[in-house]
Amino acid sequence: MTGSAPPAVVTALREEVAPLLSRARVERRLRLRPGCFFRIRLGGRPLVAGWTGDGNLCAAAGLRALLAEVRVEALWLMGIAGGLSPELGVGDLVVAGEVHDAEGTAPPPDPAWLERVLAVSGGAAGILVSAGRIATTPEEKAALWTSCGEPVPAAVDLETAAWARVAGELGVPYLAVRAVSDTASETLPVDFNRLRGADGRVRRSRVVLEAVRRPRLIPGLFDLGRRTRRCAERLADLAEAIL
Repeated sequence: MTGSAPPAVVTALREEVAPLLSRARVERRLRLRPGCFFRIRLGGRPLVAGWTGDGNLCAAAGLRALLAEVRVEALWLMGIAGGLSPELGVGDLVVAGEVHDAEGTAPPPDPAWLERVLAVSGGAAGILVSAGRIATTPEEKAALWTSCGEPVPAAVDLETAAWARVAGELGVPYLAVRAVSDTASETLPVDFNRLRGADGRVRRSRVVLEAVRRPRLIPGLFDLGRRTRRCAERLADLAEAIL
């Protein structure tokens, strides 16, 4: 870190940043809406870390609220994602060299931060695709993989492009990394798109109700939760390595 302002670790969901927060000393909670962020110290070094809420609308609004409240050196955009390229396994990292969504290519990651994260992650630069809906089937993922047009590692999420566009607009450098929670050949245990609210967020109460109505979904949901925790631990390891 070179500036007087700390970096900010930005995720969509609390679960994605929980392992990082558990390793840190929390100094202060920032009262933001939407989202929830904290000033923390990790290994004695200052960071801001938290979540905006899932979906592109909450992602953009939450990041704007954060950047209106605090000055940061850079944004470390992190979270889980669905694998698009067939070689990616659960827990693998995709470091964004490019970020795409339905509007086209988003403002690119900062080259210096990209080089730094590639050096410590041991990964290769790839493509993150931010879709308007959760890709729940191999067929949806295959269509998105084809749209990438390049044989590089690629993963799909909902928020990275929205964050990148806010970062570009406000002139804040960023890096983006996603850990794969479900592979290109897998179907998610439930169609989470049916369980989203008007703001694009998956409603936890609807997930619980769906599980009560269809108990056969429970093992798959628990497995997805275990995968999410595994990915979040990997991302926390990476954040410590970048520091």
